[in-house]
Amino acid sequence: MLRAPKKTPREPRCERGGPWCKARRGGISEDMATRSNTAAGAAPPQPERTSRPRGVFLGALKTAKAAVLAALLASLAAGDVVTLKSGGVFEGKVTESDDQVTIETPHLTLNFERSEVAGITYRPAPSEVYDSRAGELDASDGEGWYQLGIYATGKGLYRKAEEAFRKAVEADPDHEGARGELGYVRVDGEWLTRAEAMERRGLVNYRGRWMAPEEAEDLEAQAEALTRVKEARSRVRTLTFTIVNGTREKSLEAREKLAGMSDPAALGPLVEELENDSAAVRLAILEALLNYPGEDAAALAALDVAMWDADPNIRYRARVVLNAFQNERAFKTALSALQVDDDVTRFRASEVLGSIGDPRAVPYLIKYLYWTRPAPAPAPPARTSGRRHGLSRGVQKTFVIGIRAKVAPNAVGYEPIIGGLDHGRIVILNPEQYEEEFYDFPAAIDRRVLNYEALEALRALTGANFRFDKRAWRNWYLANAARFKKLPEGAPGP
Repeated sequence: MLRAPKKTPREPRCERGGPWCKARRGGISEDMATRSNTAAGAAPPQPERTSRPRGVFLGALKTAKAAVLAALLASLAAGDVVTLKSGGVFEGKVTESDDQVTIETPHLTLNFERSEVAGITYRPAPSEVYDSRAGELDASDGEGWYQLGIYATGKGLYRKAEEAFRKAVEADPDHEGARGELGYVRVDGEWLTRAEAMERRGLVNYRGRWMAPEEAEDLEAQAEALTRVKEARSRVRTLTFTIVNGTREKSLEAREKLAGMSDPAALGPLVEELENDSAAVRLAILEALLNYPGEDAAALAALDVAMWDADPNIRYRARVVLNAFQNERAFKTALSALQVDDDVTRFRASEVLGSIGDPRAVPYLIKYLYWTRPAPAPAPPARTSGRRHGLSRGVQKTFVIGIRAKVAPNAVGYEPIIGGLDHGRIVILNPEQYEEEFYDFPAAIDRRVLNYEALEALRALTGANFRFDKRAWRNWYLANAARFKKLPEGAPGP
């Protein structure tokens, strides 16, 4: 079987020139690797050797450092030039000693072993060049001072560059280049700084951005509001921690403080803590929500607790809060929840609407007094001993699931077949009597879901009681419609 020849790894291509490419291509110089190994007492590396010789990593690191620093400081050149054997080039003020070469750049000082240096070129420092040229310029030579400022900028001498640009403006007030370098703009024939130009346009500087005063005021107000919310969140979390982990006295004191909070900035943090696992914390926060009667956020948070909290006592307390609020948005949301195709959601929404006590909910509650659900197909009756009529303790209701004919001389009668719901399936109460007809029953029988919560709400809102007779309830509502308010705008129809 033929095998493809192994590919030789291709050397990575360097897209740019300069010391970095040299460092990538060559790594470290041969004499540096040899010197490092010899100093460590090891033999010089052989060409066929594949393991990394000692000292090579350090040399490569020095090479990379030199190359990167050379690239960073190329624009800040300052005088003498030091060229390393590895390819690095540095400019600055050079100081030599017997075995070291020191170069001072505008931002740092570097030391190299003399054996690493390939050559040193001495030349005047940029500051000396600037001073020399500045002494030769006439005060009226605006273009000359401008060019000198450009030179100083390129060498990193920014203070001297600003000095040269200002002298150029003094010599020629309309020198566009010098004015531009100093940050001036021409407005209606007049040179203004950028700040002066923005202020003339009616803008203000807010945290480094120019904008309209109204926008700055809004941003400042938002920043102050965020600060207040952060402080309130810290207080709320401290109190909730004390309620959960403090002593009995400290916990009671923290509950009182939490329930008494009324700072507008604390509403958001209070709503966030309604997710706390502690029932005591959630009850205290529900008490605190009563201090925000006009806030939709407080009413909707209480509605969420009334619908979905696992503790029935807390759900009851949330419904009390909703009754105190009489919030329109919470009422509309509860009406929408009543129409969700889910049994538990409808039960809880009916409880909420009854607690709010708004009679406009009456037609909605009448509609959802009950509804039907398809029942699962019947299964053969269980024959487990010790279970009466083949049913377990899970049976909740009995109902007629079929009719059995009884034939006698000169007479025909019908006997109902009684069934029950056992753990979600339909079973026969007395299967031994109807075993021969069992498989003739319908495949599925719709069952009616009764909404007792809606019935209780209707009784509380109307004072009448027609149980689950929708027709009677609708007739009563039509006869007494004048007693009820107009349905809220935007609310779904019953």
